[in-house]
Amino acid sequence: MKVLVSILFVALISTAFGSPEASVTVRQRRDVDFLANTKVLIQQLIANLQKAAQQASDAITTFISGMQQQMQLFGQKVLDDIQNLRKGIQEAIKNIADKITGVGPAVKACIEQQQDAAELLFSKARENSNQCASEYVEDIQTMVDKLQILADGAVNYTRVARDQMEDCGKNSTSLFNTGTCLGGLLVKTEYQGIAFATQSTVMMSKINLSLLTLPAALEMCAGRSLMSAGAEARSIMSEIAGCSYSSIFTSSDASNDISLPLIALD
Repeated sequence: MKVLVSILFVALISTAFGSPEASVTVRQRRDVDFLANTKVLIQQLIANLQKAAQQASDAITTFISGMQQQMQLFGQKVLDDIQNLRKGIQEAIKNIADKITGVGPAVKACIEQQQDAAELLFSKARENSNQCASEYVEDIQTMVDKLQILADGAVNYTRVARDQMEDCGKNSTSLFNTGTCLGGLLVKTEYQGIAFATQSTVMMSKINLSLLTLPAALEMCAGRSLMSAGAEARSIMSEIAGCSYSSIFTSSDASNDISLPLIALD
């Protein structure tokens, strides 16, 4: 009786849990499925990171195009403003010169000297405007370069992650070691995706804000330089007026330089 009970108990255990060989096969199949799913997750994370890096690269192209467009508009505005200033000064010089007749070489040289000073003023105004604008653009370009570095780093990581995923299967001697390798890579890849998304979003927001305020900043550069040039232009016009006064005094002295007849005294 005891033998029969023992046989039934062993049979029940075998029916409930299966043979040891069957249990090992099921466990191996589950391990293989787990590794396959882990690889799929890693591939999805890599694809998402690649997509985010491409979006950042596309944004960089848009940012650079926007800066170039703003600088072209700025350059044309500066040229137009300086041309208007040059035209006004040249007309003023011509009006003064036309009113001076019979001037000597000294007065002509005085006027020509101020004309040369006016031309230098125009060049300086343009140079100052461009320098001011370059400072704003360089700040934006620095942020764009940092974003490019982030995007390049993300793309490089996706290549490395793919290679590491392949190495996990080749170099591991057991399913456990392979799973440990893939699990570590999964966590690392997920972290890389989160870090890139956070950093790139912050950087793109800063660049967008800077580009929105760039037109106003460039307008300020042009206006400030033009105001300074206008003040110097008034000084030049004063100098030219001084040239005309000199001609008047010279003419007056020449007209007064008349020898009077001597009167004989008895």
